[in-house]
Amino acid sequence: MTVQAYVNLNAAESSPTAGLGDELETTSGAVYKYVQASAAVDAFSLCRVTATNTIAESTATDLTTTRPAVVGIPQFALAQGQYGWVPVGPFTLREDGVTTFKVLSKVANASVVLYGTATAGSVDDAVTNPAIRGLTLTAACSVDDTATACIAVSRLTVN
Repeated sequence: MTVQAYVNLNAAESSPTAGLGDELETTSGAVYKYVQASAAVDAFSLCRVTATNTIAESTATDLTTTRPAVVGIPQFALAQGQYGWVPVGPFTLREDGVTTFKVLSKVANASVVLYGTATAGSVDDAVTNPAIRGLTLTAACSVDDTATACIAVSRLTVN
């Protein structure tokens, strides 16, 4: 893990302030990876982290063809080319110890296995391929593509 005096975990940056692929662990135990957006990314979108530490919103098809993969869920929007710290798991609460992490979800139940979907950046509990290992919603989602509270009990991966 890389140690830095201050990092901005809450916004995208136009110029790099860390090395691509650097990781850090917050005092709350959340693990983040420093990445660059290869395309525009909406806040709370499920994204695949490539070998070159770029991200883009993922679909079930993308995740299926690029396994194994590490995935992350930026908690803010990034424009193409911007940099930022993306949680890759494990994580439970944000650095303030109160705010939850969120992911875009289709209508889904809490505490069940989540899967990639045809909608870029969104997850669902409908059994499709591939499963997002380590990710679960902490509240049910009743409206498609809603930012929903979640936790990661381990590194987020697709195998």
